[in-house]
Amino acid sequence: MANRSQPPMTPAFLVMGAIRFAMEIVAAVALGRWGWFAGDGGITGGVLMIVLPVIAFTFWGMFSVRDDPSRNPNPVVAVSDWVRLVIEVVVLGLGIAALWSTDGATPALIFAAVVIVSYAIGWRRIVWLVAQRP
Repeated sequence: MANRSQPPMTPAFLVMGAIRFAMEIVAAVALGRWGWFAGDGGITGGVLMIVLPVIAFTFWGMFSVRDDPSRNPNPVVAVSDWVRLVIEVVVLGLGIAALWSTDGATPALIFAAVVIVSYAIGWRRIVWLVAQRP
């Protein structure tokens, strides 16, 4: 049986939520930039610039653990803990790879460090998340 008690909404929880949202924005912009450059600008680049972030964040938004306080508590598709973590790692990892490809190692490594530190600081969310089932 899943542990549905949610972590308390503390100021630190809200700050971490803001950081997570900022990471999502950075990943979306990085994927869009990568699409633009991969398509050599023009129509193909413009389409990829829009389509890549939309696909990534459609998965990000649709698939969630039920009652996750950092997301919609009633997901479109309820998934298990590990599926959600894999989606997060893949999307943020693609953002890191896109940064590396378009802007070089320094921005990519800085973003990777922010992602790793935020997950380390937010370990309570990870513990709560891995206790859930759809």
